[in-house]
Amino acid sequence: MKKLLLFLFLSFPLFAKSGLVTGQNIKFTPGDKVLFSEDFSKCPVGEIPTSFDKIDGVGECVKYNNKIWFAPTGTSKFGFVKKVNLGKDEFSIEFTLFTNNYRDVPYDFNLLSINPTKKEPKVEKTLHFSFEPVGCHISLSGIGALRDTPACHKKKFYIAIQARRHLFRIYLNGKRIASTPFTPQTEIIGFEWKRAFALAPQAYDLLITDIKAAKYSSKEEAPKPEKVGISVQKIKGGEKLTVPEKVLFDFNKFMLKPKAKEALKVISSYISQNNPKKIVVTGYTDNVGSDEYNLALSFKRAQSVADFLMYCGKIDAKKIEIKGLGKANPIAPNDTKENQAKNRRVEIKLLN
Repeated sequence: MKKLLLFLFLSFPLFAKSGLVTGQNIKFTPGDKVLFSEDFSKCPVGEIPTSFDKIDGVGECVKYNNKIWFAPTGTSKFGFVKKVNLGKDEFSIEFTLFTNNYRDVPYDFNLLSINPTKKEPKVEKTLHFSFEPVGCHISLSGIGALRDTPACHKKKFYIAIQARRHLFRIYLNGKRIASTPFTPQTEIIGFEWKRAFALAPQAYDLLITDIKAAKYSSKEEAPKPEKVGISVQKIKGGEKLTVPEKVLFDFNKFMLKPKAKEALKVISSYISQNNPKKIVVTGYTDNVGSDEYNLALSFKRAQSVADFLMYCGKIDAKKIEIKGLGKANPIAPNDTKENQAKNRRVEIKLLN
């Protein structure tokens, strides 16, 4: 179940003509209105930075590889808080970590929001880092494990967090590793970095630098089906979305590929925005194989797509009709492998 949920929270994809490119390849774009930036370049070695609103425990600025970092100097608690009003959406936060001298040390990055009932802020999201001799682990509150990195001693990690279109996205070293729905009830008013409970924390076990928080001056546009390789065509009474086989299934299979679920999330969002009265999901095959086999395969494929739309995309099941028409209605002559591939498709009609 956890693995299924993690698939559902993966980011929107981009499908190129040459093959499948996932949301991991979509580059992080930081906010253009910088509200806070700290690279500790003005913090002398051995001193405490003055740019934070609160510092817990003992720490100091250190120099490593000609770069200034902030690090704990003791083996007890360590952390800091920065107040910055980021709103409920359209913001980014970045920071760089370096794993130095550690033994099973956990750290938390907390996103803080207004708590209507208490003076202290509420922890809205927690990105948890666990640095162990056998490897480093990243997890997100409410979701679980995101990424495991073996042999991470003396390694640098660039972390970027992005809240856009009510999605909370996480990037590790330039690659997106997660995207989950994000609808905070109150505004984000800052962030916190702290060493969590550990059995054997070490002085200078983890270094942090290049912290930046920013807002976006314009909202991000939602991806359209055409932008992810799905054709959209006006038809009588509505629209028709055509999804090629390579986006959804392996050859001769009817189980959705993991990356297909990303494309279907885009389709689900598009359907919700347009709110059609009726949705007809139809599977098609090429002319290879018996009519009986192709009819069964095409129906099972349409059923797989419809199931995702209903159970994962939250589309009203009463609106959906499922068909499997096999090799009928080809959109290209079945005379080459390329044309046969075009005919292996699922069509989704949105009727008003």
